[in-house]
Amino acid sequence: MNYYVDPFKNLFKQLDEIKEIALSIKDAPKEDYTLKFYTVPEASKILKVDSQTIKNYNKAGFLHIETYGINRKLIHHSDLFTEDNKPKSYKYLRKS
Repeated sequence: MNYYVDPFKNLFKQLDEIKEIALSIKDAPKEDYTLKFYTVPEASKILKVDSQTIKNYNKAGFLHIETYGINRKLIHHSDLFTEDNKPKSYKYLRKS
């Protein structure tokens, strides 16, 4: 009676499942930031500065604040974040 049981069969099955999960995570759609806007208080929290500093950056030309209505001011996602979705640093920028 030859009862040979492959000890690696279960491991290979689990590895295949892990590969499928990893590929599904890799191919998952990324969030679209082309239509993402932030208010001045949200932008100040993201950049860890005061809201007046955000207004000064706008006045200096570093940020572009779009005005909607009377008091609605919004900042586009690309003005606050780099390509890697890390907050931009405006700390030592000088206007030339």
